[in-house]
Amino acid sequence: MGLIYGMGEEICFDSYLRSLVNAYQQWWRLYTLTDATGRESQRVGSDRIAPAFFDFGLMVQTVDKEKVESQKEKGEEEKKEKIERLPVLDGICKYAAEHVLLVGRPGSGKSTALARLLLQEAEIALSDRNAKIPVLVELRYLPSEANESSVCDRILAFMHKHDPALDIDEAGIKQLLRQGRLLLLVDGVNELPSDRGRVMVNQFRERYQKTCPMIFTTRELSAGGDLGIAKRLEMQPLTEPQMQQFVMAYLPTQGERLLRQLSGRLREFGQTPLLLWMLCSLFQHSEQIPPNLGMVFRAFTVGYGDRIKQDVTLSKDSRAWWGRLLQYLAFKMTCGESLTELQVAISRREAEQFLLEFLRGKVEFADDCAVRWLEDLLKHHLIQISNDRIEFRHQLIQEYYAAEWLLGLLPSLSDARLQQGYLNYLKWTEPLALMLELVEGEEQAVRVVRLALEVDLRLGARLAGAVRECFHTQTINCILQLPLQSKLKLDCLALTGSEKVVPLLIQALETQVDVRWHAAYTLSKLGSKAAIVGLFQALDHLEPDVRNKVADACKQLNNEVALLGLLQVLEDQKCSVRWRAVSILERLGREAAIPALLKALDDPNTSVRKEVASSLGRLGSEAAIPALLKALDDPNTSVREEVAFALGKLGSEAAIPRLLQLLDDSDPNVRQRVVFALGELGSESVISGLIQALDDQWSVVRVAAIDTIGKLKSEAGIPGLIQSLNDTYRSVYNTDRSVCRSAVYALRELGSESAIAVLVKALEHQNSCVREAAAHAFGQMNCEVAIPGLIKALDDKSAYQSAAKALGNQVGSKAASAGLLQALEHHQNSYVRGAAATALGELGCDTALT
Repeated sequence: MGLIYGMGEEICFDSYLRSLVNAYQQWWRLYTLTDATGRESQRVGSDRIAPAFFDFGLMVQTVDKEKVESQKEKGEEEKKEKIERLPVLDGICKYAAEHVLLVGRPGSGKSTALARLLLQEAEIALSDRNAKIPVLVELRYLPSEANESSVCDRILAFMHKHDPALDIDEAGIKQLLRQGRLLLLVDGVNELPSDRGRVMVNQFRERYQKTCPMIFTTRELSAGGDLGIAKRLEMQPLTEPQMQQFVMAYLPTQGERLLRQLSGRLREFGQTPLLLWMLCSLFQHSEQIPPNLGMVFRAFTVGYGDRIKQDVTLSKDSRAWWGRLLQYLAFKMTCGESLTELQVAISRREAEQFLLEFLRGKVEFADDCAVRWLEDLLKHHLIQISNDRIEFRHQLIQEYYAAEWLLGLLPSLSDARLQQGYLNYLKWTEPLALMLELVEGEEQAVRVVRLALEVDLRLGARLAGAVRECFHTQTINCILQLPLQSKLKLDCLALTGSEKVVPLLIQALETQVDVRWHAAYTLSKLGSKAAIVGLFQALDHLEPDVRNKVADACKQLNNEVALLGLLQVLEDQKCSVRWRAVSILERLGREAAIPALLKALDDPNTSVRKEVASSLGRLGSEAAIPALLKALDDPNTSVREEVAFALGKLGSEAAIPRLLQLLDDSDPNVRQRVVFALGELGSESVISGLIQALDDQWSVVRVAAIDTIGKLKSEAGIPGLIQSLNDTYRSVYNTDRSVCRSAVYALRELGSESAIAVLVKALEHQNSCVREAAAHAFGQMNCEVAIPGLIKALDDKSAYQSAAKALGNQVGSKAASAGLLQALEHHQNSYVRGAAATALGELGCDTALT
């Protein structure tokens, strides 16, 4: 239990592991925006859930390095070939040994996932002495002047935090790393305080790459690099159902009102657990939803301070300065010690100096106020002390406050200063985007976007969509006026994420082929209702390969708005458009699509009805059963086939009487599908129908019935199977071979004494294919009673080879060995002797050596 050997003496990690379990048992409290005393958490009563504790079922998606590097050379379909979706903990555990980078938006659950994994692995290590010892390494706390020992220092600090008496030093840590005894959970590659630290962490990773499993997290691949890690996992945004479930669980009495107010905008506000929680917390107190994300942050932070109890003891005038103090603190931390680096954790002395710098000349006794008011903020607001460093409770909160300070600076910044000091650096992208959502003047908003486009097209396009919606037309015009190639301009329009670009992209579907494909794919990625409706209505004007690629891209959609668009497409006049919509709705797997799909079972087009029936079966909704039972009367045989098969997939015994009636259908393919459906249902009540199908005129139906009886292992079917062994030609379209063989293998599946007796007798059947199949069947079984018959079958020119193999599989049987040896020594047929020799080799018995 947590014992490590090989360092001169035994080290016991039990106390450390138990401390981890105790500390992380309530992991959801570690990564929520609560104050130090847990004031928000204490309000979580029976009518609300702790925000991070809700099991979102977060997913990750693999991203291969080859995909990223070949993005320009390969088509979108080829890039998708290696994509794999996994639950987040399954994914990071699966690839930890080869080192994995977990990438995700702020608030998407990366740090929470590490906390859950830390708890899980600590519990395992307490019961399994061979399990690896988990350690959390938070890169934000590395010193700016990081050296070779810095990561080991953080490992030691974390271990001693949870077990101060643990007798281990840096040399011991390095030995554990070389021995592969640790599992490192390395959080915050994007939060490394310096380029030097990044180089040092990469060198550390490479040094222990072959011995120590590591999991790294980062905000995005462009922020802090990838440390050369080939395997990347991307945190997937929350789906609409996940968001809705959380809203209703967190706000059981207000959730419906929140969802109605959002009216399709849930995706905009709630793609990550943290943002969704903020939205719900805000709505709980105000029952109002601000127009954009920047306003959500402003309302949340203002409300957070206002909700602090009035009887809380504060320094004089402290509360009035909180907002401005936090803005300046966030701004200075984002400025960092160099133009390219930011700080997410600073010393108390640095924080006091920043506040003093701001307060000097504004209040009396500024140095005293800086000290006391910082203490008030630490006790009651959105900053905290962790590992002796001061930080905002989440980097998103720091970015919001920095955005507020930038908003005040904006009018005084020259174009050159705005570009050179802010737009030119990645660390300012998020604060700038949040700031633009707060900018009230059109002139300033358009100015920032125009200047950003001069610095970087992608940045400018992103910011063009970040301005208030009423300014979108003007900022999109900034992109349209640029002298860019058509495809590049479409990419920029898509990056805005604005609904205003949808008509422009639909219009581009009428241009040259390569641009049409690009516009179509871009529309599918936007995923809005207008984009999906316009795209599907235009699909038939596109080339077949383009249509297929776009349809595949649409299958990745998972938001409610796109779903509404697809449901509208089901009403389209073109049957090909309706068919594609059905296939994609199935891939979405959404319960909300069921009513529309049920209605589409009456579609005038056969292909659409068939696709609907097939989709309903795979979706597995019992609500579809009544409509599918009615659809068994469809005039088209292929539709009836799919309906029958769908009912079998749904597994409802209520469908059995109607399916049994359909065994008299005029089409043999329908009857075959009915038999398979009855087999899926697996009830004893279907056996009589299956026995009836053994007399069907068509062999495909009889074979299906035989296979199903074998699958169900029904003794009642044995008489029918015996009859099938004697099957004769019933029409010029049928052959007895498949029926006879299927009957033999069904008896083998039954495996009962009575079935074995029939198979033994079948070794002497008048039909050679029956004899050969019976011998082959015994090759899959260890059956002593069959050995005499198998030895006799060595003289059968049709069955000798299968009989020899079957004897060779009778492990430990002296009788089988003796029969094979006799054939090897005395049989006249050289082929039989060869088969006997091969079988004896497979048998591997001592008798063969004599």
